[in-house]
Amino acid sequence: GKLYVEKLENRTKAAEAYTQALALRPNDFPMLHTLLALYQENKQWDELIAIIDRIVELETDGLRRSRYNYTAAVVLRDNLQSQDEAIDRFNTVLDDDPTYLKAFQAIDALVTKSKDWKSLERSYRKMIKRLPATGQEELTLALWSNLGEIYRTRLNDMKAAAEVFSVVATQFDPNNPKWQIVLAEL
Repeated sequence: GKLYVEKLENRTKAAEAYTQALALRPNDFPMLHTLLALYQENKQWDELIAIIDRIVELETDGLRRSRYNYTAAVVLRDNLQSQDEAIDRFNTVLDDDPTYLKAFQAIDALVTKSKDWKSLERSYRKMIKRLPATGQEELTLALWSNLGEIYRTRLNDMKAAAEVFSVVATQFDPNNPKWQIVLAEL
């Protein structure tokens, strides 16, 4: 594989050689990463996803696993136009690392683009459940208030919106009159 890359500049043959070598040592991280780079250079997206899946299976650290899954999600979204699979993978990222907000922003953008408001509502609820009870108060407030807006402006469910904004007004930001105004309007 190394000869194919360095001497013959044939990355496709190099990837084939490394794949054969990987059959002999399937848990070889350096070789997996070499193949990852080759597949990326060759724009072999399906193979790249398969290698990421193998790395994720071996990886025990949740934060590192989340970064690999994020890369796979971006490839699914941008190169394979597989939006649903990308959303699933972004959710996997957040399951491993709920603070990796780029993944949630990507979910929000994809679901908003498709105007699937019920999925957007579920995504916000799932994200709220992932967050720890303390330490993320500002983010939690933003998620709850956005959830209230989804109910109010996208799903036209005023009762659910009132319930969410009631939680926001009493638990997360009780001194802000903004929430009382929103509740009065609802």
